[in-house]
Amino acid sequence: MTQADRVLSTPRTTAPESSLTMPEQALHLRLKAAGMCLDRIDRDHYRINWRNQTVASGLTLLGAARFIDRALNREARS
Repeated sequence: MTQADRVLSTPRTTAPESSLTMPEQALHLRLKAAGMCLDRIDRDHYRINWRNQTVASGLTLLGAARFIDRALNREARS
């Protein structure tokens, strides 16, 4: 079983930062540095919030990682 399979097979609605998997922790740290947060909606879907606004919703963990990477790389170039 790959690490990604373990992430998706562990349902969590809210979890303390210490109980997150490594991929989730990495995303949380990148988002926190940008002033955003990653919330788990259900077993396989995530939402990205910035301040009190939802930026993206219904993303898989991989989709959230890609969205974050594009957003932060775009911000770094400007």
